[in-house]
Amino acid sequence: MDYSMDLAKKVIEVMESNGWGYEFDEEKGVVVTPTRLKNKLQRIRQVIAIYDDHIITRSLLPVRADDNSIQKVAEFLHRANYGLLRGNFQLDFRDGEISYFVYIDCRKEFPTTEKIEAAVLIPCAMIERYGDALTMVLFGLSTPEDAVNTAEKN
Repeated sequence: MDYSMDLAKKVIEVMESNGWGYEFDEEKGVVVTPTRLKNKLQRIRQVIAIYDDHIITRSLLPVRADDNSIQKVAEFLHRANYGLLRGNFQLDFRDGEISYFVYIDCRKEFPTTEKIEAAVLIPCAMIERYGDALTMVLFGLSTPEDAVNTAEKN
């Protein structure tokens, strides 16, 4: 895959300056970092894909929606997404994969350290904020509306 070596170097520099462990797949231009959380989900896997003119961070949750919960999880994620300014939750209806997505446009300006840090930290903050409520919906212990309201009150 074609990707910008300059962008890759910047992402790696940010990872190293923060002491964040990572693996870099030089062939694909992908940085992967496991991240611990302070909620019931405990950890996520962040995949930072580097392209020629943009960077995408997908933070993969360690749980998936099954056939019994997928509609309620979709409603929960839509409710959680309302008003989010920097990224959004995504749900793959094919396999129930749940992730948080952040996009950095690099066409007109090279990303700052702060923008790259935010692309890593914002998903963590959002998953910590909504993760416990999501598990309540996954296991049928709360309605999507009540779960989002609870998460947003904290």
